[in-house]
Amino acid sequence: MIVIVAAALVVAGGGTATSLGVARAAASETARQCTVAVGAGAAASRAAAASNTSAAKALTAAASVALPGGEGWKSTPYANRPAAKAVEAVAATKNTKAVVASPARPSGSELTSAVADGRNALTHTPLPTTCLTREDASAITGLAKKSTRERKALDARVAALTTDFAAFQTSEHTRVAAQVAAARKKAAEEAAAKKAAAEAAAKKAEAARVAAAERSAAAQSYSGGGSSGSSSSPPVRGRAPVSSGGGPVGGGPVRGGLGGNVGGGQVGSGAGHACVVSNGHGGTTVVPCK
Repeated sequence: MIVIVAAALVVAGGGTATSLGVARAAASETARQCTVAVGAGAAASRAAAASNTSAAKALTAAASVALPGGEGWKSTPYANRPAAKAVEAVAATKNTKAVVASPARPSGSELTSAVADGRNALTHTPLPTTCLTREDASAITGLAKKSTRERKALDARVAALTTDFAAFQTSEHTRVAAQVAAARKKAAEEAAAKKAAAEAAAKKAEAARVAAAERSAAAQSYSGGGSSGSSSSPPVRGRAPVSSGGGPVGGGPVRGGLGGNVGGGQVGSGAGHACVVSNGHGGTTVVPCK
């Protein structure tokens, strides 16, 4: 409640109308000054409350590590953001790139502390709502001006914090995005290498299996060819049968065929005789003698 009390003047007996008029004018001026002062104080209080709310929101936002973008990424704490020194501009040369100038920057903890201190100062600047005298009006006006100064200082600190925090989040988003991209690339390369190794192992195993199968087939073909050659000598029509001893049935000379005694022999004698010779596979066969 705002209370403004105009000074009252009680004129004792013998007072004049002139003095009464002066007193009334003075009281009116006092009331006017109180009205102005209390109005300024009320406006300063409303503005201070709005600034205080904005500062609280800025501090809450700066305490968050959630990065914008919807990826669910997180940053390092803003309070750990280091300060930066001022950088002077440097023109590009043949061997160096240009350097863009940048001002010095406080640390994240310094900016948040500045806002917190500003809120505390603004909160502890009370603005009276009761005015009885011109002295009250003057005091209220002074406090309203002080509150306005503190509010403007807090607003500037909040703006600095908000701007720097936004830049911090952009930088952190870029950093985390690069880390995520590198991790995904590494995972893809490892998966590709694992797949290539598995395919190479499968090819090697298949080549070994095929080689083993070919060796087995060759061995079976070799042993089967020898048996068949020794047991399937074609019959010779019109020739004397060969006894189990390798000579002609009923007796008869047996001589080596093909120029020598090579484990075979001649069956009968003369033209049309049959000769037993090697078949080249460990067995024998019967052919006409030359």
